[in-house]
Amino acid sequence: MLWVAMFVLSVAGLIDVAFAPVFGFSTFERALFLISVSSLSATVSMLLCTVAWRFRAGRVAASILVFLSASLAIINATGYLLYGFGISRKLIGLFAQTNSGEVGEFIPDLLRNLASGVQTPVFWGCIAVITALFISARYAHPKIFAVGTLVLSCIGLCDYTVFALNNQTGRTSICILLRTAKYIQGQSSDNRKMQEYIANRTRLPQSDSVSSQHRATTVAVIVGESANKSSLSIYGYPLPTSPYMDMWRDSLFVLTDALASSQITYPNLERLLSFQSDLSEEGDTYKYPALFDLFNAAGYKSYWLSNQERVSDWNLAVSALTSAATVEKYVGMEYIDDTMLANSTTDEALLPEARKAFADTCANKLVMLHLMGSHIQYDQRYPTDRRYFTADSVLRHIHKPWLDRNKAEIVAQYANSIRFTDSIWHEVASEIAGMPGPAVLVYLSDHGENVYENGNYRRRTRQNTKIPFVIYANRAYREQNPEIIEAIRRGIDRPFSSSALVYIISTLTGTNHPTLYNGNDDPLSDSFVERVRYVDGEVLRPETH
Repeated sequence: MLWVAMFVLSVAGLIDVAFAPVFGFSTFERALFLISVSSLSATVSMLLCTVAWRFRAGRVAASILVFLSASLAIINATGYLLYGFGISRKLIGLFAQTNSGEVGEFIPDLLRNLASGVQTPVFWGCIAVITALFISARYAHPKIFAVGTLVLSCIGLCDYTVFALNNQTGRTSICILLRTAKYIQGQSSDNRKMQEYIANRTRLPQSDSVSSQHRATTVAVIVGESANKSSLSIYGYPLPTSPYMDMWRDSLFVLTDALASSQITYPNLERLLSFQSDLSEEGDTYKYPALFDLFNAAGYKSYWLSNQERVSDWNLAVSALTSAATVEKYVGMEYIDDTMLANSTTDEALLPEARKAFADTCANKLVMLHLMGSHIQYDQRYPTDRRYFTADSVLRHIHKPWLDRNKAEIVAQYANSIRFTDSIWHEVASEIAGMPGPAVLVYLSDHGENVYENGNYRRRTRQNTKIPFVIYANRAYREQNPEIIEAIRRGIDRPFSSSALVYIISTLTGTNHPTLYNGNDDPLSDSFVERVRYVDGEVLRPETH
């Protein structure tokens, strides 16, 4: 009976691991993993408790550990079934950021969700299975029961060994105590590092001298992920990967020569979200004021809405910059340790948050959305019912000697992810188009990706850093700002670095800082000066890109 109790609690502690999309379990593999690894966990726990029970101190320690494990397992299963995630860095972060007042507001909602959960067939099905297990254990022959648990435990040992060898993450997750301790330690460490970054970053000088004409009362910026300019049909790709942009083509300003400042996401974001230029050295981010600081001072309420992680060892500088936003919201995986949550949230989850921001009654707002876009694994970036391209459609339209069917399928997945991003763009563009006040939307990608485009390889290179950069202005903006519209037209073919984003938004909004604005790097400025551009600190000559 005690072994069955341990088994049930082990299942509760593993349910989020078994259903994590990142591990790609089939239905059979998921059931085998849950049953066999939970059997192994229950057997090991029983053996350890048996040994500990011989000693007085061991009984106390075993009782405490069993109680903690049981409590955490119940929290894990409840959190997963109600909210889609169990014990994770995300959950630890929510607890850490919650005060007593928020707890009081949260409890009624939790109780309502629990009451609703109790009324579902899933709940009563689980109760029936657990009851059947206890009845079976009560009347089973001891030897048969012992052999059964031994066999299941051996299968569990083999299953876990294969799992651990094939996955970099999730190895410690079968022990709910170890998982929780690891996440608490990681959360504490990252919070400390984050506070150091925030304390050391340079603030906006002369913030009282910032002025803005608020030419746009709403500015939306979509930062895509891993999208090559040449992979969008609006830039000439043979597959219709950007049908909505194609449909809106006459209303868009499609800039033709934007270059990312790095092959990697976070060095690019450090420049997109600050006054750091493509010429500056990596690691100098803390020396430059944040983009959000400028527009906060200019009278904009700023939003950072992201479907990527909040904190990892390599993006603390970016997190420090986004902390300057008035509102931060992460809809998917917030921490790199939460790999089990990765890939479970497509970019559609950002749309409700974006609509809330657009509905905000504040006079002026800057809303930035950071997508998962076309981040590898491409096939996990869009819902299965949005699979538009196949290997066949790729091979019909793209004729390259190195493309076999397997590679063509990967190209199709990448193209589907680009097309899905286009649908996200369309939803946001439709919101901007319907606003009565002047509003603009800027779409760009952080960097590109070579997916069998130039040869028989798939990787990021300095030669694949040309990115899409598209501006849409609604009717009110066009009518009220004809001189800026003309400036955008003049800048369409100018070669510039995406690190100029802060200057471009400054021009679009009529925002000015007395010393930080650099018109030489702003493709919308009459003082723009064409120059060589840098990718990862090295000059990228025109002939190489």
